Amino acid sequence: VELNGELLDGFKRYRDKLHRHLQHTPEASTLGTPFVDLWTGPRRNAKEMAEVSAFLLVWGEAGNVRFMPEVVCFIVDLLLSAKLAGEGPLLKVSLAQSSAFLASIIRPLYNRIFDETYVDVIITEDNKDKKNMHAGLDKFMPADCANYDDWNELFCDPARLTNSLVLRSGTKLFDLPAGERFAALAHMDWGRSLASAKTHREIHSLWGLFASIHRVAFLHELLFALTLVAVSSDSAESGEILVAGNAMLVRLSAVGLLVPLHAACWKLSSWFTAGSAVRKHRCRASAVCKGMPLCILMSLPLASYVLVRYVEVKGDSMLQRVHTGLTLQAVAKVHLLVSACGALVILCGDSAAKTPRQQQLTPTSCRPKVLRWLFWLIVLSLKARLSLNAVSALDTAM
Repeated sequence: VELNGELLDGFKRYRDKLHRHLQHTPEASTLGTPFVDLWTGPRRNAKEMAEVSAFLLVWGEAGNVRFMPEVVCFIVDLLLSAKLAGEGPLLKVSLAQSSAFLASIIRPLYNRIFDETYVDVIITEDNKDKKNMHAGLDKFMPADCANYDDWNELFCDPARLTNSLVLRSGTKLFDLPAGERFAALAHMDWGRSLASAKTHREIHSLWGLFASIHRVAFLHELLFALTLVAVSSDSAESGEILVAGNAMLVRLSAVGLLVPLHAACWKLSSWFTAGSAVRKHRCRASAVCKGMPLCILMSLPLASYVLVRYVEVKGDSMLQRVHTGLTLQAVAKVHLLVSACGALVILCGDSAAKTPRQQQLTPTSCRPKVLRWLFWLIVLSLKARLSLNAVSALDTAM
């Protein structure tokens, strides 16, 4: 019992997640399996011993597939769900060497992984293996080249996994009854199944850095712009209009232009770093329609700022013809409100509108979250204060 709990904790978490998506119960996967019938002890211990045995057997024959732990858990779950067809083995292959499991499931899967990067393996004069990479990959790996992490991530997402795994006949693996899926692994088309697994491109440019820290960058952009506005003064001569505006409220409105500018860079960076799986989803008509409201929201500060500057030039008399309560101050406040909504989306929204979904964040209690926010509030406040003093000193010196 203790061995089962310690060894299979990660497997059980994975199985629960997969079966919740499949609308099954985890207990149903192990009932009636061939492993349980091999044990003569109590039913509870037999079930636990069957799970431990299945996991160790798969892990022992997995080879380099062990670098993808979720794949191992997936195979173990299918094995525990498998049903014997009469007295014969689960896998039937006519091979003189290697076990049926290694030859029909592990080796074809690894061959697909191997072919992504390498051409072949040769034996050197000192009797060692040497892997020859594809032309052009020996010095620089392309951004779209998949690796263990990308394929393992596919098995972490049940929604993508159920739609991606297909047999050589074109049938989806999860369209088969649960008891037949393990045997069907011998007929998998791993080339098609793993073709669109990559969700993130390892690009060698500043776009990758910006996509990771765009929220921090936006906060610093915002604080710097607010500092410039805070030290500015109404020094325009009579009849002259400054570039950022004469009134403080108008100059403050210029800060709202950071929202559409940053949003455009944010979306560009997320597109450049998106893998084939994510790009394929984002090009669908449904995804484009869902993204239109966000695009409109991010564009509103640009339109409202143009209106603010137009009213500043023409005066309040133009607005008075529409409504007596409309003034430059009211239009500027609406612009700031729209800009604030866009800023909140940038800071609090999903950074890449990730679909396919990635792993959920680890749940944390309220206390560390509050401490984390207080820490960054103090740090950014100190940086803003120092920046204000520095910019004020420069403005005074000039």
